[in-house]
Amino acid sequence: MIESEVLVGNLVAMLKLIPALVAELGSASNILAYKDSYPQSNSLPEALHTMPAPGVLVVWQGVVPAQLGAERWGHQISLMVRGANYSKIFRQVTEGVPTGYSLPLMQIEIHEACESMNMVLPTIERQTDVEGYDYFQINCTFIEKHSNWV
Repeated sequence: MIESEVLVGNLVAMLKLIPALVAELGSASNILAYKDSYPQSNSLPEALHTMPAPGVLVVWQGVVPAQLGAERWGHQISLMVRGANYSKIFRQVTEGVPTGYSLPLMQIEIHEACESMNMVLPTIERQTDVEGYDYFQINCTFIEKHSNWV
């Protein structure tokens, strides 16, 4: 299985290359990767509370079976979006073209071992944090091309 930190890092780097997304958020530095690092940082609710607004926090959520019998896995990644025009952010994630590319992000392979995210279309849904404030969660799945389990 591929390393989740590499997949998240690649997605963050690609998001930072979408000019309209960066403009909507005010700065590329407002697009962050969440990294579990026990015991220093292992609280997603705390990371959501302290993230910049407007901002996007990219979080690896886990894996699900993507193709039975072939042992292909789907990496579930969520983009937590706070304090921005959520529909514009979702549109840039699905239709935005990163600088230096000719295709929208949704059609680009962000990791050589994974299909692009258009294999399973992204979704967006409203969430509420522990303090009662709303944010939006964009859910993406990246399916591994081949089984990497050994």
